Amino acid sequence: MRLACELRGDRMPPLPDDPPAVAWRVGLDLNPLDVRDSEVAWWLEALIWPEEYAHGAPRLRRAVSVAEQEPPTLLAGDALDLLPEALAAVPEGASPCVFHTFTLNQITDEGRQLFSTILAEQARERDIHRVSIEWLGADDSPLLRLSRYADGAEEDLLLARCDDLGEWLEWLGS
Repeated sequence: MRLACELRGDRMPPLPDDPPAVAWRVGLDLNPLDVRDSEVAWWLEALIWPEEYAHGAPRLRRAVSVAEQEPPTLLAGDALDLLPEALAAVPEGASPCVFHTFTLNQITDEGRQLFSTILAEQARERDIHRVSIEWLGADDSPLLRLSRYADGAEEDLLLARCDDLGEWLEWLGS
């Protein structure tokens, strides 16, 4: 499934001709919802804002269809507790990539520090990449960042500003 996204600004992201393959994935959530359950899918559709419904409902239905064809692995619990185990389960030869959107605002400053510490500690064994979209700055739009953890250290790059629903992206990286 591909998502449409309007590119804004003068800079264009350096997209590869062949994006990297996803070797393995797992979702961590306090209360994961199984969208293959029709009542759950209907509930999620009911949560779409009225002004977003025209394009949000079809997008959700396509995502549900993908989940029905390829059921995701979902782990219930606190992500800070589950993350070390999930990273350890990444298959040998695969590059771990932690992806999160609008998550860090839901945990304490101490939790955010612990999250970074977990990634740095796990990166002593192998490099870890982190792709995040968060609303943590004073900017009026979410920020897309790429972080690389290697040898226990973090390198962080601001890549873009974006719409909170993924409708547009303004590339800031070089």
